[in-house]
Amino acid sequence: MSPDIAEHRLIQHHDLDPAGWTLLERIAGCQIFLVSPTVHVLVPDWEAHDTVESAREIQQVVWRDADARGQRQARVVLLGPRNRQDAGARRIWACEADAQRTYCTALLCASPMARAIAGFAMGLRRQGRPMRMFGRWRAALSWCEVLGRDLGGPISRLADGVPLPERPAGPPRGSR
Repeated sequence: MSPDIAEHRLIQHHDLDPAGWTLLERIAGCQIFLVSPTVHVLVPDWEAHDTVESAREIQQVVWRDADARGQRQARVVLLGPRNRQDAGARRIWACEADAQRTYCTALLCASPMARAIAGFAMGLRRQGRPMRMFGRWRAALSWCEVLGRDLGGPISRLADGVPLPERPAGPPRGSR
């Protein structure tokens, strides 16, 4: 865990306990954490301004980690009242998301401004992987975990088209 993450204003704003989170990278005004084997949390700086370049850089970190794990990932994005995003970044997040690597996105909003940003982003996105807005961390994380049972799993192909080995067959889900 980053030594100052507990002091991060968005973590405090959402009243979260980041103990046990693993910092993957700090890039483009955003800290990217792994909170479980299949859930990334994106924590932008308090007054972060997301651009085309920052959106692509952040996506690359998440995709690299998903590729390394060979598993589709959920993404929880913390949104605060001071975060901004330009039209190019909205386009990246809405249209260039990779359904092979990401099975859902939860937008954690703790202010009316954050809910407005999230609502706008949800209206722009293409159909495909689920996206939902939440006011509470536990609800967002639980939703990701539940969807992961059906939509998660191995990435069928890497970005360069090389197939990944299949997961060994086991009993059907829910049969234990």
